[in-house]
Amino acid sequence: MLRMNNKNNITIKEVAESAGVSRATVSRVLNDSPVVTPDTRARVQSAMDSLGYRPNYFSQALAKNRSQSIGLLVRSLGGHYFGKLMYSLEEKLTTLGQYCMVSSGHGTYESERKAVDFMLSRRVDAMILYSDCLSDEEIIEINNSGTPVVVLSRYIEQLKDQCIYFDDVKAGYDSTRHLLDNGHRNIATVTGPLHKQDAEDRFLGYKKALEDFDIGFDQDLVVESSFQLEGGKEATKQLLSTGKNFSAIYYGNDEMAVGGLEVLRGAGVRVPEDVSILGFEDIQLCVYLKPNLTTIRVPLAEMAHIAADLAMNLVNNVSSDIALEVQLQLIERESVTRPCNKPEQNKN
Repeated sequence: MLRMNNKNNITIKEVAESAGVSRATVSRVLNDSPVVTPDTRARVQSAMDSLGYRPNYFSQALAKNRSQSIGLLVRSLGGHYFGKLMYSLEEKLTTLGQYCMVSSGHGTYESERKAVDFMLSRRVDAMILYSDCLSDEEIIEINNSGTPVVVLSRYIEQLKDQCIYFDDVKAGYDSTRHLLDNGHRNIATVTGPLHKQDAEDRFLGYKKALEDFDIGFDQDLVVESSFQLEGGKEATKQLLSTGKNFSAIYYGNDEMAVGGLEVLRGAGVRVPEDVSILGFEDIQLCVYLKPNLTTIRVPLAEMAHIAADLAMNLVNNVSSDIALEVQLQLIERESVTRPCNKPEQNKN
């Protein structure tokens, strides 16, 4: 019986015999060693192609203690915000010759812990963590265990040179201050889940701006939501149902603002003539809304590129002077104007 050669079982020895070189030379080609001449490299590559040889990258990773992969933990695999972050990070890592392994924490401790353990079991060279639930101590422990960690959108003093972050309190303050500077005094807010640090910090910024303008805080003008479009809809309905007079709403992110805009229109509330709205993130959809959404721009691509460079510096034990605090920018568009002072403006 004729025995067919299984391409999955082709060995380095067979490649070396076909190319007329030593096994050590084939290994040098696989490891991209600069000592191999172009002619020899071409001959080895031709032999691998003709035999259908596929390198065992897992074995190579064990031998070199490198997997050429970086793990990424995010809050969600859906949505414009994390979609942009993942795309930008993968794009940058590809230019650095790395692969990106992505897992979602789904906003729960159990899911985040499983995702991290999974990536560690796959021997990722480093991890980039956008974590809601892991404690500072756990993240420090992961980093100290031998897999370097880059922390996104969070500041941990013990890992201050490995955290890429922005000031959420200032973002909440600047957003509310922009509405105040436009003459608004009755400002509602739809927050994200307040057990998440970013949502809480933006809310604190909102309260601080009101305080600085000597405006009393009204709990009825605050609705906690989910950072999701549907959450923005439900929260806006709740605000309208209070019968409270407000001329502006500060949303904790753009997706909630998009949902809120739909509800306001459906209730006959004009934006911005009756109610101004302001978001956070500057997702691509903002410029396609009518009116275009005023928002705080988060430079996601810049953050992703910094994270990729920092991760590789940590893997290669290279010192870094990368600026880690990114700056946010208020983007003024059409959804904010001065209030028209009509007392009936928010009636359903």
